[in-house]
Amino acid sequence: DSVGMSLSEARMLTAAEAPPAEAARTVAERFGYATVFVHADDWALAVHRGAADARIRDLMTGNLLASARAFLGRPSPDLAIAPEATFSADIPASGPLGDGWTADCVPSPYLKRPRATVGLGDTFVAGLMLAAGVGPELAPLP
Repeated sequence: DSVGMSLSEARMLTAAEAPPAEAARTVAERFGYATVFVHADDWALAVHRGAADARIRDLMTGNLLASARAFLGRPSPDLAIAPEATFSADIPASGPLGDGWTADCVPSPYLKRPRATVGLGDTFVAGLMLAAGVGPELAPLP
């Protein structure tokens, strides 16, 4: 019922210059997904018809796993965010998109010089799956 992809993949499936939330909604409607997750270098977005808290938790978990891998250069159970990570305020807007669709976007920990980039998208999606599998038992949002 959901799919995760990079911004470039979302744009390949839709109009090349569509805003990220619009591209994600088009993917959701065209392919019948309840939720579409899109990740970029400094943000992650969910377009969905569900509970915002759950989707934000999913995004934050995906970001945490991917940023730890970028920092350490490999998958690791050490999920510390790099001290030099920055968080952009210039991210796509969150809010209603119409017809019951909502966009939720969170900043990602961005590293100017990551130790690794290969596999970060897959690691982000693994974080989404982990959060979905753990469900409400995952730590509540602050």
